[in-house]
Amino acid sequence: IDWDTKDAQLNQGTINCIWNGFTMEGREDDYTFSEPYMLNEQVIVVKKDSGITSLSDLAGKTVCVANGSPVATRIANLAREIGDSIHVRTLDKSQEQLFLLVAAGDELYAVVSDNTARSLAVRYADIDVSTAISFNQFQAWAMAKNDTILLQRMNKWLHNVRQTDEYKQLRKRYNL
Repeated sequence: IDWDTKDAQLNQGTINCIWNGFTMEGREDDYTFSEPYMLNEQVIVVKKDSGITSLSDLAGKTVCVANGSPVATRIANLAREIGDSIHVRTLDKSQEQLFLLVAAGDELYAVVSDNTARSLAVRYADIDVSTAISFNQFQAWAMAKNDTILLQRMNKWLHNVRQTDEYKQLRKRYNL
């Protein structure tokens, strides 16, 4: 499900929360957020021989992002920062699918979360995910603005889960 659909479903009450890759920045007025559960950043996925070694190398290029992803705004800001255009193509694909499109050679550039990129890159020696296009961002579960009961329960659950050995092992395994 794309970002816009998730957002609409939360606002309509069809779902109670959004957790997958949802950053807090710029959304505080629209949602209630749990305590952050991790830090993440967005990276550009490219083939190692692509010639992309810095963000300014994206000038004039087209990068793919997931439909409705807030990263499109970051790319527009990045284009202003480097003083050149960066074109955005939105696709109805998950972050994993975007990564695989680059790995297969169907797309040249895609932007996905660092955690997703690193977990997939271990299986693709010819893929580079080392260039971040954003600062670290807090990720948290988003709930409807007035859902304080769910917020309290979610924060209590997060607190309890963080105390477990399983949680610590997962963080270590996935470098979170």
